[in-house]
Amino acid sequence: PFTFGNPIRDPSRFIGRTEEIRQVTNRLLSSARESTSIVGERRIGKTSLLKYLTNPDVAESFGLSREDFCLVYIDFQGLNDITPQRFWQRVLRLMARTMDNPERKQQFKNLSKAEYIDFFDLEDLFDEIGGDGTHVVLLMDEFEYVTQNPNFKSDFFGGLRSLAIHYNLSLVPATRRELVELCHSEEIKGSPFFNIFATVILKP
Repeated sequence: PFTFGNPIRDPSRFIGRTEEIRQVTNRLLSSARESTSIVGERRIGKTSLLKYLTNPDVAESFGLSREDFCLVYIDFQGLNDITPQRFWQRVLRLMARTMDNPERKQQFKNLSKAEYIDFFDLEDLFDEIGGDGTHVVLLMDEFEYVTQNPNFKSDFFGGLRSLAIHYNLSLVPATRRELVELCHSEEIKGSPFFNIFATVILKP
């Protein structure tokens, strides 16, 4: 039976969205490991979809094996004062929890505690992860709390785009409107960051 309230956490209760899931997973499994933007109104099921995809058994059934993919879910809801430093600290801690490799786990934890996380440090990290054959997928809920936050300048989005293009990283942000409509400045709106995504719109 249908119940309304919190996002669905039990995969057996997740119904439908077959075409949307196919679009997201096909892009992740393509040779370019492409990123996808999920767009939908509030309470349409964005969080349920992201949670469904990060379930290890579900991911495995779609070809996203734990050996090859590190799927990391992050919720930015309510984080109005987040900074790029805190963004990467959170991402690295969650990656540490998801990874099986003990050496990598410790590496992520160590970098997350750094006083300043430099973009070159991130490049080196993702380069090493790619050498292991692991592809990281960040499924970012309520990503408008990042794009609309003046703490995040064009260099942040440029760096994130570079990591997604040149290293083993794909992005699946979920927002209530298209990403380019949810920017805090015209400079950010014009960033090439937004052209790496295909958009999947969730309808009722």
